[in-house]
Amino acid sequence: MFSSQAYWVQKRDGRLVCGASEDAAGYDASVTERGIARLTRWTPRVFPFLAGRAPAMTWAGLRPATVDGRPLIGAVPGSPDALLAAGHYRNGILLAPATAALIGGLLQGRPPEPEAAASFAPERFARGASRASRG
Repeated sequence: MFSSQAYWVQKRDGRLVCGASEDAAGYDASVTERGIARLTRWTPRVFPFLAGRAPAMTWAGLRPATVDGRPLIGAVPGSPDALLAAGHYRNGILLAPATAALIGGLLQGRPPEPEAAASFAPERFARGASRASRG
């Protein structure tokens, strides 16, 4: 489930993960009360049966982003044997299946669809890359 304020994903073991709070904190990966409070305020609006329930656990992480907002998925420029899957920003958990499919295909020698290859290519930021290849 995805809303303008958060996402909720059910895990195979039945847990419900809620995320997407964001605080500008540089490289500090501490949980903030403000971020958790926003998520706990929004959860009952989507899942009323969770009203009054506290999170079982909390964590924070960093959300690396690219300049154009699209992740980097593909071979590292100059190192074709090294694959990169990074820069997903807020959507890492949501894009994980699609990223896994792309990387899995590359590992099996299957090139991605041309549109995906161009949209997520790490070399789109390389010096001398054409404007057309950067979207």
